[in-house]
Amino acid sequence: MRCFGLAAALSLLGPAAAAFPASPVKLIGIMNDPGQARAARKKAVKRLSEACGEKNVRGALLAFAQGTDEPGLRGLAYKALYDSTSDPQVYEALLDALKPEHDLEVRIGAAWALLGQPRDTRAQAALLEVAKRSREDPALRVEALKSLSWAVGQDEAVRNIVISLATGLDQPFSVRSVAILCLVAARDQVVVADVLKTIMESDSSPELRAKAALALDGMTLELARFFHWPHWRRQFLDPLKAI
Repeated sequence: MRCFGLAAALSLLGPAAAAFPASPVKLIGIMNDPGQARAARKKAVKRLSEACGEKNVRGALLAFAQGTDEPGLRGLAYKALYDSTSDPQVYEALLDALKPEHDLEVRIGAAWALLGQPRDTRAQAALLEVAKRSREDPALRVEALKSLSWAVGQDEAVRNIVISLATGLDQPFSVRSVAILCLVAARDQVVVADVLKTIMESDSSPELRAKAALALDGMTLELARFFHWPHWRRQFLDPLKAI
Protein backbone atom coordinates (compact mmCIF):
# COMPACT_ATOMS: atom_id res chain seq x y z
CA MET A 1 0.00 0.00 0.00
CA ARG A 2 1.23 3.47 -0.95
CA CYS A 3 -1.58 5.54 0.59
CA PHE A 4 -0.72 7.88 3.43
CA GLY A 5 -2.17 10.97 5.07
CA LEU A 6 -3.05 13.85 2.78
CA ALA A 7 -1.00 16.37 4.75
CA ALA A 8 2.09 14.19 4.37
CA ALA A 9 1.40 13.77 0.66
CA LEU A 10 1.06 17.51 0.12
CA SER A 11 4.30 18.21 1.96
CA LEU A 12 6.08 16.23 -0.74
CA LEU A 13 4.52 18.24 -3.54
CA GLY A 14 5.88 21.66 -2.62
CA PRO A 15 4.38 25.17 -2.74
CA ALA A 16 2.22 24.54 -5.82
CA ALA A 17 0.12 22.06 -3.87
CA ALA A 18 -0.50 24.49 -1.06
CA ALA A 19 -2.72 26.66 -3.25
CA PHE A 20 -5.27 23.85 -3.50
CA PRO A 21 -7.34 22.82 -0.45
CA ALA A 22 -5.57 20.25 1.71
CA SER A 23 -8.55 19.20 3.80
CA PRO A 24 -10.09 15.92 2.64
CA VAL A 25 -13.51 17.31 3.58
CA LYS A 26 -13.00 20.31 1.28
CA LEU A 27 -11.65 18.12 -1.50
CA ILE A 28 -14.63 15.78 -1.21
CA GLY A 29 -16.90 18.81 -1.40
CA ILE A 30 -15.22 20.04 -4.59
CA MET A 31 -15.40 16.55 -6.13
CA ASN A 32 -19.11 16.26 -5.44
CA ASP A 33 -20.06 19.80 -6.50
CA PRO A 34 -21.25 19.92 -10.15
CA GLY A 35 -20.99 23.71 -9.96
CA GLN A 36 -17.21 23.50 -9.72
CA ALA A 37 -15.04 23.63 -12.84
CA ARG A 38 -14.31 20.18 -14.23
CA ALA A 39 -10.56 20.75 -13.90
CA ALA A 40 -10.96 21.52 -10.19
CA ARG A 41 -13.07 18.42 -9.60
CA LYS A 42 -10.56 16.29 -11.49
CA LYS A 43 -7.72 17.70 -9.40
CA ALA A 44 -9.66 17.00 -6.21
CA VAL A 45 -10.18 13.35 -7.20
CA LYS A 46 -6.49 12.89 -7.94
CA ARG A 47 -5.49 14.59 -4.68
CA LEU A 48 -7.86 12.41 -2.70
CA SER A 49 -6.07 9.36 -4.07
CA GLU A 50 -3.11 10.36 -1.91
CA ALA A 51 -5.30 9.92 1.17
CA CYS A 52 -7.02 6.68 0.23
CA GLY A 53 -5.58 5.08 3.36
CA GLU A 54 -8.29 6.98 5.25
CA LYS A 55 -11.53 5.00 5.24
CA ASN A 56 -13.77 8.04 4.85
CA VAL A 57 -11.81 9.23 1.82
CA ARG A 58 -11.90 5.78 0.26
CA GLY A 59 -15.64 5.62 0.87
CA ALA A 60 -16.21 9.05 -0.66
CA LEU A 61 -14.25 8.17 -3.80
CA LEU A 62 -16.11 4.88 -4.16
CA ALA A 63 -19.52 6.52 -3.65
CA PHE A 64 -18.67 9.12 -6.29
CA ALA A 65 -17.42 6.47 -8.72
CA GLN A 66 -20.64 4.50 -8.30
CA GLY A 67 -22.83 7.59 -8.61
CA THR A 68 -24.55 9.28 -11.54
CA ASP A 69 -22.07 12.02 -12.34
CA GLU A 70 -20.14 12.43 -15.59
CA PRO A 71 -18.71 9.03 -16.64
CA GLY A 72 -15.25 10.52 -17.24
CA LEU A 73 -14.96 11.80 -13.67
CA ARG A 74 -16.42 8.57 -12.28
CA GLY A 75 -13.85 6.59 -14.25
CA LEU A 76 -11.12 8.80 -12.80
CA ALA A 77 -12.44 8.11 -9.29
CA TYR A 78 -12.12 4.38 -9.93
CA LYS A 79 -8.55 4.95 -11.09
CA ALA A 80 -7.88 6.91 -7.89
CA LEU A 81 -8.73 3.74 -5.95
CA TYR A 82 -6.02 1.66 -7.64
CA ASP A 83 -4.05 1.37 -4.40
CA SER A 84 -7.11 0.50 -2.29
CA THR A 85 -7.99 -2.90 -3.70
CA SER A 86 -7.07 -4.65 -0.47
CA ASP A 87 -10.40 -3.25 0.71
CA PRO A 88 -12.91 -5.98 -0.32
CA GLN A 89 -15.62 -3.39 -0.98
CA VAL A 90 -13.40 -1.52 -3.43
CA TYR A 91 -12.24 -4.72 -5.12
CA GLU A 92 -15.78 -5.99 -5.66
CA ALA A 93 -16.87 -2.58 -6.94
CA LEU A 94 -14.05 -2.55 -9.51
CA LEU A 95 -14.97 -6.01 -10.76
CA ASP A 96 -18.58 -4.91 -11.12
CA ALA A 97 -17.64 -1.65 -12.87
CA LEU A 98 -15.78 -3.64 -15.53
CA LYS A 99 -19.02 -5.29 -16.69
CA PRO A 100 -20.57 -4.34 -20.06
CA GLU A 101 -23.63 -2.62 -18.61
CA HIS A 102 -21.51 0.31 -17.42
CA ASP A 103 -20.36 3.38 -19.37
CA LEU A 104 -17.17 2.91 -21.37
CA GLU A 105 -15.18 5.49 -19.37
CA VAL A 106 -16.23 3.84 -16.13
CA ARG A 107 -15.15 0.43 -17.43
CA ILE A 108 -11.83 1.85 -18.58
CA GLY A 109 -11.27 3.30 -15.10
CA ALA A 110 -11.98 -0.07 -13.50
CA ALA A 111 -9.67 -1.93 -15.88
CA TRP A 112 -6.94 0.62 -15.21
CA ALA A 113 -7.30 0.26 -11.42
CA LEU A 114 -7.17 -3.54 -11.44
CA LEU A 115 -3.47 -3.58 -12.36
CA GLY A 116 -1.64 -6.60 -10.99
CA GLN A 117 -4.21 -7.71 -8.46
CA PRO A 118 -3.13 -10.94 -6.72
CA ARG A 119 -6.19 -11.02 -4.45
CA ASP A 120 -7.75 -13.85 -6.44
CA THR A 121 -8.04 -14.96 -10.05
CA ARG A 122 -11.25 -13.09 -10.82
CA ALA A 123 -9.61 -9.80 -11.81
CA GLN A 124 -7.16 -11.52 -14.13
CA ALA A 125 -9.93 -13.60 -15.73
CA ALA A 126 -12.16 -10.55 -16.20
CA LEU A 127 -9.35 -8.49 -17.73
CA LEU A 128 -8.38 -11.34 -20.06
CA GLU A 129 -11.96 -11.69 -21.24
CA VAL A 130 -12.14 -7.98 -22.03
CA ALA A 131 -8.74 -7.94 -23.74
CA LYS A 132 -9.54 -10.77 -26.15
CA ARG A 133 -13.19 -9.87 -26.90
CA SER A 134 -13.22 -8.31 -30.36
CA ARG A 135 -16.56 -6.57 -29.87
CA GLU A 136 -15.19 -4.48 -27.03
CA ASP A 137 -13.98 -0.94 -27.63
CA PRO A 138 -10.24 -0.99 -28.47
CA ALA A 139 -9.55 1.67 -25.81
CA LEU A 140 -10.96 -0.64 -23.13
CA ARG A 141 -9.05 -3.63 -24.47
CA VAL A 142 -5.83 -1.59 -24.38
CA GLU A 143 -6.32 -0.71 -20.71
CA ALA A 144 -7.08 -4.33 -19.86
CA LEU A 145 -3.85 -5.38 -21.58
CA LYS A 146 -1.83 -2.77 -19.70
CA SER A 147 -3.22 -4.06 -16.42
CA LEU A 148 -2.25 -7.61 -17.41
CA SER A 149 1.29 -6.61 -18.40
CA TRP A 150 2.76 -7.76 -15.08
CA ALA A 151 1.34 -11.29 -15.59
CA VAL A 152 2.70 -12.00 -19.08
CA GLY A 153 5.97 -13.34 -17.70
CA GLN A 154 4.26 -15.37 -14.96
CA ASP A 155 1.12 -16.92 -16.40
CA GLU A 156 1.08 -19.10 -19.52
CA ALA A 157 -2.61 -18.49 -20.25
CA VAL A 158 -2.11 -14.73 -20.19
CA ARG A 159 1.05 -15.00 -22.27
CA ASN A 160 -0.64 -17.13 -24.96
CA ILE A 161 -3.55 -14.72 -25.34
CA VAL A 162 -1.22 -11.73 -25.51
CA ILE A 163 0.85 -13.47 -28.18
CA SER A 164 -2.30 -14.18 -30.21
CA LEU A 165 -3.29 -10.51 -29.99
CA ALA A 166 0.22 -9.31 -30.84
CA THR A 167 0.32 -11.47 -33.96
CA GLY A 168 -3.34 -11.20 -34.98
CA LEU A 169 -3.50 -9.33 -38.27
CA ASP A 170 -7.25 -8.85 -37.80
CA GLN A 171 -6.74 -7.01 -34.49
CA PRO A 172 -7.01 -3.22 -34.18
CA PHE A 173 -3.64 -1.49 -34.47
CA SER A 174 -3.83 -0.11 -30.92
CA VAL A 175 -4.50 -3.57 -29.46
CA ARG A 176 -1.66 -5.19 -31.41
CA SER A 177 0.69 -2.37 -30.43
CA VAL A 178 0.09 -2.71 -26.69
CA ALA A 179 0.07 -6.52 -26.83
CA ILE A 180 3.51 -6.42 -28.47
CA LEU A 181 4.82 -4.13 -25.74
CA CYS A 182 3.33 -6.39 -23.05
CA LEU A 183 5.58 -9.20 -24.26
CA VAL A 184 8.54 -7.32 -22.78
CA ALA A 185 7.73 -9.09 -19.49
CA ALA A 186 8.55 -12.46 -21.11
CA ARG A 187 11.17 -11.48 -23.67
CA ASP A 188 13.69 -13.90 -22.11
CA GLN A 189 11.48 -16.84 -23.04
CA VAL A 190 12.43 -18.40 -26.38
CA VAL A 191 8.88 -18.55 -27.77
CA VAL A 192 8.22 -14.89 -26.95
CA ALA A 193 11.61 -13.74 -28.25
CA ASP A 194 10.93 -15.56 -31.53
CA VAL A 195 7.52 -13.88 -31.85
CA LEU A 196 9.02 -10.45 -31.25
CA LYS A 197 11.87 -11.07 -33.70
CA THR A 198 9.41 -12.18 -36.38
CA ILE A 199 7.34 -9.03 -35.92
CA MET A 200 10.45 -6.85 -35.88
CA GLU A 201 11.81 -8.37 -39.07
CA SER A 202 8.72 -8.95 -41.19
CA ASP A 203 5.62 -7.05 -40.04
CA SER A 204 4.22 -4.70 -42.67
CA SER A 205 3.89 -1.87 -40.14
CA PRO A 206 7.08 0.06 -39.33
CA GLU A 207 5.45 1.26 -36.09
CA LEU A 208 4.80 -2.29 -34.92
CA ARG A 209 8.29 -3.38 -35.96
CA ALA A 210 9.62 -0.59 -33.74
CA LYS A 211 7.40 -1.71 -30.82
CA ALA A 212 8.76 -5.25 -31.12
CA ALA A 213 12.34 -3.96 -31.07
CA LEU A 214 11.51 -1.91 -27.99
CA ALA A 215 10.08 -4.96 -26.22
CA LEU A 216 13.14 -7.02 -27.09
CA ASP A 217 15.38 -4.38 -25.50
CA GLY A 218 13.79 -5.00 -22.10
CA MET A 219 11.78 -3.16 -19.47
CA THR A 220 12.48 0.53 -19.02
CA LEU A 221 11.21 3.36 -16.85
CA GLU A 222 9.28 4.70 -19.85
CA LEU A 223 7.50 1.38 -20.34
CA ALA A 224 6.74 1.14 -16.63
CA ARG A 225 5.06 4.55 -16.86
CA PHE A 226 3.25 3.50 -20.04
CA PHE A 227 1.80 0.47 -18.24
CA HIS A 228 0.97 2.79 -15.30
CA TRP A 229 2.93 0.63 -12.88
CA PRO A 230 3.03 2.30 -9.45
CA HIS A 231 6.59 1.11 -8.76
CA TRP A 232 9.75 0.62 -10.76
CA ARG A 233 12.96 -0.59 -9.11
CA ARG A 234 11.84 0.59 -5.67
CA GLN A 235 10.87 4.00 -7.04
CA PHE A 236 7.28 5.19 -6.64
CA LEU A 237 5.75 6.27 -9.95
CA ASP A 238 2.54 8.23 -9.54
CA PRO A 239 0.36 6.58 -12.20
CA LEU A 240 -2.23 9.36 -11.98
CA LYS A 241 0.28 12.09 -12.76
CA ALA A 242 -0.07 11.88 -16.53
CA ILE A 243 -3.88 11.80 -16.50
